[in-house]
Amino acid sequence: MSRFGLACVLVLGSLAVTPAVRASDDWHLWQETVWPLFTRGRVSGTLVEQTRYRDDMREIFFVYWEGSAAVQVLPHLRAGAVYSYMQEKGQDGHWRDEHRPMFDLIPHVAVGPVKFENRARLEIRVIEGASDDVKWRYRNRIQAVYTLPGTDGRLAVCASEEPFFETPHGGWNQNRLFAGLQTSLTKQLSATLAWGIQSIRRGADWDDRQLLLLSGKIRL
Repeated sequence: MSRFGLACVLVLGSLAVTPAVRASDDWHLWQETVWPLFTRGRVSGTLVEQTRYRDDMREIFFVYWEGSAAVQVLPHLRAGAVYSYMQEKGQDGHWRDEHRPMFDLIPHVAVGPVKFENRARLEIRVIEGASDDVKWRYRNRIQAVYTLPGTDGRLAVCASEEPFFETPHGGWNQNRLFAGLQTSLTKQLSATLAWGIQSIRRGADWDDRQLLLLSGKIRL
């Protein structure tokens, strides 16, 4: 069973090889902190802050805040309501605001040491200066986490892929791939270090960026 789980994670991670070959030399750094707000039975709340750097990790261009509430509706299904606010710096130096109400359905299952999760997310995007008042987007992240044997559950390999679909006319216009390690530093703190590729379609061409994700998660 453990070999099967590891194989699943490696397959997801290997999907990044092809876009990595053509990815640009501009490395991005994404720093993220996840705070738990509350847990009440089957309902929990979470706050996320993320800051992104471009130009080989030297220039801040994206700041993101997200608050969410999720409920465990079935043993293997969570549902959530999310609100996020972000500011993104364009190439002209102007910071643009965006508001996103979002809705999640997350089926998940554990098979031995492997946890699988599929997050289906619907976004309503209100973007400053956009030609349309409201944009809609669907994104679907499939993720596998394999807990390494002999680590007392403190170290795991993770991989994910998430395509983005803009409606009504954008279609599939973004894709994210990540592969990395998750570790429990203390009972109250865990961390993730991952490498990824973000692919964005601009017209008929795809623009790829290499990413380094540093994520810290605080537990109640």
